[in-house]
Amino acid sequence: MSRLAVVAAVALGALLRAHPVQQPLVHGELQQALARHALLALARHDWRPAQLHHGSGFLYALRTFYTAWYACGRLSGAYHDRVDMLAAFAGDPFPFVVGARLLVLLYAVAALALTGVIGTRLGGRHAGAAATLFLAVTFVDVRGAHQVWHDVPASALILATVTAALAALDRRTIAALVTTGALAGAAVATKHSVFLVVLPATLAAVLARDRTLGRRLLVTGIAAVGAYALLSPYTFLRFHDTLVALHIQSLVMHQPRPPGAQPLAVLVRCGLGWTAPGLALIGLAAALRRTPAAAVVVAAFPVAYALVLGTSTTLYLRYLVPLAPFVALFAAGGACALAKLALPRRPGLALFAVVLVAAAGPLCQSTTYDVVLARPDTRVLAGAWIRAHVPPGSGLVLPDLVGYPNPVLPPTELQLHLDYGAFAARLLQRRLAQSARLYQVSYVKPPFGPPPPEFHPPGRFVVAAYHPIVLPDTNMPSGYLRTLEALGARPVARFAGFAEPLPARAVFEPIDADYVPLRGAGAIERPGPNITIWEVPGRR
Repeated sequence: MSRLAVVAAVALGALLRAHPVQQPLVHGELQQALARHALLALARHDWRPAQLHHGSGFLYALRTFYTAWYACGRLSGAYHDRVDMLAAFAGDPFPFVVGARLLVLLYAVAALALTGVIGTRLGGRHAGAAATLFLAVTFVDVRGAHQVWHDVPASALILATVTAALAALDRRTIAALVTTGALAGAAVATKHSVFLVVLPATLAAVLARDRTLGRRLLVTGIAAVGAYALLSPYTFLRFHDTLVALHIQSLVMHQPRPPGAQPLAVLVRCGLGWTAPGLALIGLAAALRRTPAAAVVVAAFPVAYALVLGTSTTLYLRYLVPLAPFVALFAAGGACALAKLALPRRPGLALFAVVLVAAAGPLCQSTTYDVVLARPDTRVLAGAWIRAHVPPGSGLVLPDLVGYPNPVLPPTELQLHLDYGAFAARLLQRRLAQSARLYQVSYVKPPFGPPPPEFHPPGRFVVAAYHPIVLPDTNMPSGYLRTLEALGARPVARFAGFAEPLPARAVFEPIDADYVPLRGAGAIERPGPNITIWEVPGRR
């Protein structure tokens, strides 16, 4: 029954993380950026990462995945060269992003399975099943698995490292320590901020007392450095640039809290809830009493990582993704302890009741989030309306050059140059040339600086986006709206993502440019800002 429960929990977690894979999710950074960087590396015939403050491990996984995709495309005649594949992505990123999201899903499913393994090692089969279920419904992990970003892959590799470290405690062999060190190096190469994963690897080497301590530490360290160098070689090839990038990232995390950044307590409440962390504290105490060495190895990373987060001022919810599996597995131990205390003769029945109560809230939150994501984004709907109703060659004024509040449209020549650099000219020579010049695009907000005091719309169609919390600087100023009305402009299409006033239960993360609330997703109609498209008479 416990094994069946683990399988069911993994299946539930996979479903929550896969749905809605059929729906385009609009976020330039967390959906498309890494996919674009991987395809640019493929087109360049190299493996250079675009960013150095993160490791390149997941980028290389994407690069390998797209290389196999390209090989299939060449064999089928879909692509004549690598730039053809890059052009296909620039014209329609959605299929490539879906592939990348499915790759992240594989990491997420592995994390679910490994959480069950570790939970079983600490507290038995019932604890392993409960740990898997807790992680399956944990909102921060569900949300992270929808993003094409480093967090979920890094989390899976951290769990793999801890699993290997526990195996090293049992086997006490050099091979087990080499595996543990290599997995720790791979985790750091995937995301530098999880460097504290070296703690369980080091503890495994210290506690495996069959050989000299120096030798155990040496082989573990060599394996870690070797795996890291293999998966993130440009850290060493561009060492100075990497140090500069990491220094800047550290300054950002410790700067005075920017407007809109949520404090850690709010992020914990939204991403993990309070029930699971409370149970986790009980479970940690029980694990330390039952299997102290294993508990110390498992707890080393999450405790140290949580302390680091507590010293940071600028935090994103996704930073909690590496903590989620450990909260889940210790919460399962806590639930088992409470069950035995409540019904010593029927602990299984009591455990079922505790798990049901503790998992109900996160399951509802994650399910509501998925349901909202499955609805078409206002930016997708507005883009489809523009393509269907705005004549080619018309002047089109969009909210912002950065693009977060803009309708989803074919890329402009400027965007191609900004996103693809030296490949922009070659992309324009392909089928993107016509779509890139489809509209005469300008922007309400200039690329740099505040909007000018007066508004003279240069195009016939003006897109106004509005949200009271997320990216309010991209909202069209009220004076501009009065100018449009004075010019006789009329709204020809509206796409509402929400109704005002937004209820207090809807908690957003403005600094992540995410229009779906962390809590209270049911308070909105669909993702995206409210968008109104105006038509100005007498303009081309």
